Amino acid sequence: MGKISFIKWYEGILGAIVFLMIVAPRLIGVGVVLLLSVWVVGLVNKKMVFKFNALNLFFLLLYISYLVGTIYTNNSDVAFKYLEYKLTFLLFPLVFFFKPKELLSLRIPATSLISGVLVVSFLGLINCIPLYFEEKDFNFLLSTNFSYIHHPTYLSVYAAFGSFLLIIGRKRKWLYYSTLNVVILFILLSLVQVLCFSLAGFLFLLVLLSILAMTWVKNSFSKSIFYGFIIVGMISLFGVVKYTPGVNTQFQYSIDYLVEYWENPQEFFRSKQTYVGGSETRLIMWAASAQVFAEHPLGVGTGNVDDYLTDKLNEIGQPHMAKKKLNPHNQFLQTGVEVGIVGLTLLLLIVFYGIYYSIKTKNWLLLFLIISLAFNCLFESMLQRQSGIVFYTFWICFLAISDFYVPLKVIEE
Repeated sequence: MGKISFIKWYEGILGAIVFLMIVAPRLIGVGVVLLLSVWVVGLVNKKMVFKFNALNLFFLLLYISYLVGTIYTNNSDVAFKYLEYKLTFLLFPLVFFFKPKELLSLRIPATSLISGVLVVSFLGLINCIPLYFEEKDFNFLLSTNFSYIHHPTYLSVYAAFGSFLLIIGRKRKWLYYSTLNVVILFILLSLVQVLCFSLAGFLFLLVLLSILAMTWVKNSFSKSIFYGFIIVGMISLFGVVKYTPGVNTQFQYSIDYLVEYWENPQEFFRSKQTYVGGSETRLIMWAASAQVFAEHPLGVGTGNVDDYLTDKLNEIGQPHMAKKKLNPHNQFLQTGVEVGIVGLTLLLLIVFYGIYYSIKTKNWLLLFLIISLAFNCLFESMLQRQSGIVFYTFWICFLAISDFYVPLKVIEE
């Protein structure tokens, strides 16, 4: 590889993959081919060493569960398309079962992710600002108008992870990660999450900012000030939720719909026949998916979810929603319905073992990512789109075998 060392090639290609998955997801195959090429060269030249990790194994087994699910599918074309989408469940774990013998730096992949988020966000502004001036409506600056390459929830996830990487970069004193640059970029990435207008993303942003603020106050001031800060923070959080336009409405509607469903599920289904908002949609899809899972604990088969959910929605009196072919809006239910309790168990193992392993090894980046996955999987089928499949599989498998664990003082300082 000429004068450039193997480790530099490896880090550069990792950075290219990360940038492509954010900015040009359709070209991710090119990045994977490059990674496989440099991986093979590393194996042949004995630059790589095997390092087993259970997280990688769980992803492999999850892919196998979807493969087994094709045996009893009624939709072979859809099933094999799903296998293609989820191929990274197989490729990334295999690649990251081996790690370079030389110390691997996180700086290039991290910088690529942050740069990718900023590029996509800039393109989003170019797309939505003209719409705003044309319609004079602030809503045209938000959600899918702003994040048109990825679903807004995914871009919100990327921005949140980028925010955490900024903190790591500052603590590690990476080149160009000065305090001023990090503060500016952190504010920009926080703004990206707001413009995505994802309720799950907004809640995750509030949690992230709250933890960072409480950690700083705890280590900078007395206990009385710390406890006072918590009280003021809770009051402020209540004020944000109650008085922020849009957020208050979404939150209140969610509570009202939950109470309505709890009191009379059948009446709730029957009453939602015309316009159904996001909160109502999720409740209905969760209920229908849970019923299908209870009836088919071994799964309905890869690619069969739409058919079974359509039948169930018609059965509970939701013919209009049945026509929309919506997914469960919950990855745990999605996996359980499709490949049964085995697949669901593997997904839960990824979450709970991932939390245990990251705490045990003090790999706080991995912990952040696992919690992000678990949290967002409650509200979206995060591992059904390439935006989530590639991102989470790559970063979790990569971080699981990497040596750049973040010391606890990175968070506590």
